[in-house]
Amino acid sequence: MSADKNNAPREGSALFAYGTLTFDEVMVAVLGRAGPALDATLEGFERRVIRGATYPGIAPRDGAEVRGRLWTGLSAAELARLDNFEGSMYRREAVVVRTADGPREAMAYVIRPPYRWMLTSHRWEPQTFRARSLAAYVERARDG
Repeated sequence: MSADKNNAPREGSALFAYGTLTFDEVMVAVLGRAGPALDATLEGFERRVIRGATYPGIAPRDGAEVRGRLWTGLSAAELARLDNFEGSMYRREAVVVRTADGPREAMAYVIRPPYRWMLTSHRWEPQTFRARSLAAYVERARDG
């Protein structure tokens, strides 16, 4: 996925992660590093499991909110790697998240409208993913 000119990667960008990228192990597999990160909440979106997958997606929904992590200080090269990792089903969009320090601008990977039918009715739970799928997912992420 390539960012459009409104979402062009900038040095020092922040990314709101709500699924597999909330895990340090996955970030290390994709970027070779993790951190710094803050706890954050994105309002107006819901997180659901993708049909046939162990990872989630988010889509807009009034009154919903998603908890996740805000990764800060990402380089343009790191965002390009993350774009490649996320693939064409997602679009990196500008969002505002809530942190303990107040609102922050960030980017988030949102399911593109043509793929929203793939969101199931099941909530994605980080604890379940960690217990059942994280180790195998990290291995696949390392293999590229």
